[in-house]
Amino acid sequence: MTKAFVCYHHEKDQPFRDELARLASSGAFVDRSVVAGEFNKNMPDDAVHMEIVEKNLLESQVTILLCGEETRGRKHIDWELQASMIGNARKRKSGILVINLPTIPYRTPHLAFHRKTKMTNRHEEFGHCNSPWARLLPNNMTEYGCEYPEMPLRIIDNIIRPGVTISIVPWDFVVHDVRFLKYLIDEAAEMGPANDYDVSRPRRIRNRAPIPR
Repeated sequence: MTKAFVCYHHEKDQPFRDELARLASSGAFVDRSVVAGEFNKNMPDDAVHMEIVEKNLLESQVTILLCGEETRGRKHIDWELQASMIGNARKRKSGILVINLPTIPYRTPHLAFHRKTKMTNRHEEFGHCNSPWARLLPNNMTEYGCEYPEMPLRIIDNIIRPGVTISIVPWDFVVHDVRFLKYLIDEAAEMGPANDYDVSRPRRIRNRAPIPR
């Protein structure tokens, strides 16, 4: 079974993280995420980051990003995404699956990819055939930034990058369908090592205040 690391805003989105843990225990994936209280709160940020890389990301094949209304501005989320995208002799590059949470509005078609067949054919098996699944046409940062104001910029860097495959799905598509979630995670694991990620963006050094609504 695919090993996955869940990346999320601990203070805002814990209920969704808890539900994802339940789906993992139902057979969707092996959870290699950080456990509450695993790290000393007094540890320096860089030390926590290195511990996460060594204990969690080193063994995971996929990073699942739970994208909520304050996800984009969180520095630790940015660090975890960058580490997930880097491969070396000890660690493979992870595939990435983004799950948009209900706390953010639906704006655009969702992106989903399959390594062998068109997703538009494959997803009919899972009962989502009435939903639009396609790569979005805009190819610049500004347009994607307007469509996905809550999405971390590091994800947008790679949505628009040729040679990178990232799936983005709404929470409602996976929360009631363990088999579909497992399928998406397994696909991300297969595609991750071949992704030519852009990791050039400097790491975020501080949390950003939420966007006023």
